[in-house]
Amino acid sequence: MNFSLVVQDGPDSYACFVNGQNSFFVEDPTSTIGYADAYLTEYLIHQAQQFALPSLLEQFKKENSSLEAMSVVEPVSNLTFDAVINSELGLSIIFDATSHLPYMIRSHESHAIFGNSTSDLILSAWAPVKIGKNATVLLPHRFQTLYNSINILEDVLIESITINPDFPENYFAGLPDSESQMPKAKPQLSAEYTRAEVGEFYGTGLWTGPFNFNTSDVVVTSPSKTLPQVSSVYVGYPDYVQLMVEFDDGVLLTDAPPHRSIILIDWIATNIGKPINYVVPSHHHHDHAYGVGDYVRMGAKLVVPEVARDFYGKVNNGNVEIVTYNQTHPFVVRDENVQFRSVWKDEAPHARDWSYGIATAACPGKGDDVVVFNADVWSPGAESGADGLRWDTGYARQWLLGAVKDGLSADAIVVGAHGSSSLGTTDALQNLVNITGFAYPPLTAGDWKAGGTFC
Repeated sequence: MNFSLVVQDGPDSYACFVNGQNSFFVEDPTSTIGYADAYLTEYLIHQAQQFALPSLLEQFKKENSSLEAMSVVEPVSNLTFDAVINSELGLSIIFDATSHLPYMIRSHESHAIFGNSTSDLILSAWAPVKIGKNATVLLPHRFQTLYNSINILEDVLIESITINPDFPENYFAGLPDSESQMPKAKPQLSAEYTRAEVGEFYGTGLWTGPFNFNTSDVVVTSPSKTLPQVSSVYVGYPDYVQLMVEFDDGVLLTDAPPHRSIILIDWIATNIGKPINYVVPSHHHHDHAYGVGDYVRMGAKLVVPEVARDFYGKVNNGNVEIVTYNQTHPFVVRDENVQFRSVWKDEAPHARDWSYGIATAACPGKGDDVVVFNADVWSPGAESGADGLRWDTGYARQWLLGAVKDGLSADAIVVGAHGSSSLGTTDALQNLVNITGFAYPPLTAGDWKAGGTFC
């Protein structure tokens, strides 16, 4: 996506897309959205403050009363660094012990999966930059975003830096209100929409602003006429669809998109009146798993492949019951009427912990419906011959190879995690077989191989 963004802090703070935008969902990504909402504005200003090092140092110098000097020990290297904390900005400058140059700019975040986390901007590749004819200043040319001292989220190398370049008049003035799709908003830090969430969704083009829906916006459909216990469900619009399976003693949900989780908890309590016993994320990506803590706090067990156990270990401050499964032993739960299983393969497509869910009758036979939940590998469309909203040929064929080994029938009904109001959210697996040109065997619901027999 190509866009131009201007950010201003201070009394008249704002963030404004003056050209284009950063949204995966819009029909025309070249259209200019204008001003960002309050939560995104706060995130963008905070990020700009980290990158604008000379301005940040000057601000630290001016706000002497807000500063606190301390030592910081990095948990991986066990090295000790001197640091200065600005409580007003919520930022720390941590200095290199040898060069005494800023080594990283640290921010603290609350993350729905990892809990209290550090987000560090690592500064390196320092080189002189000319100021006028005879003077230079040392500035970093490489910026890396490091999460919890372990995970690199971004790595940016700057080829050249120009000091005080000439900009067109009113370049940083934003847009007139009449040219913006949204009103100008002052930055707002939210406990509900944390900086960690806003940043992750914005970075992947998925941030669309606060989720303004309630239980009246829950849409439930039945993909199978023979499996009334199995439903597809979404809130507001089908950008994030989940599979809901009702058992005698409770409910199972696949995936946990944030904020929708709170709404579904209330809706299920009112309309089904059973506890949510299991939440089964298809994979760890934030748009599919960021709401797991809401279900866990209500007593749900978190079901994930063994390879993902450590990733989810801090959910709900570690107060989480995790049920794991592996390639040879899928997760299976059933009662007298319906059965659900989650299947993971070591060569999983899309993500290391990617899995897919299968719902059938308790003891399926030839001709019985099979409902499959799949995220990101194929987002099906309901129109005959439609290729789908989003899909990857390599991932799709990799999934089909595993599905053949599992004995999954080609006429299985696929519920996609990402759907469309116009194309729908379900389709037959046979359509994916057709568009990939995959040679798929004539399997039926009675040809199961994964994890032994169903009955």
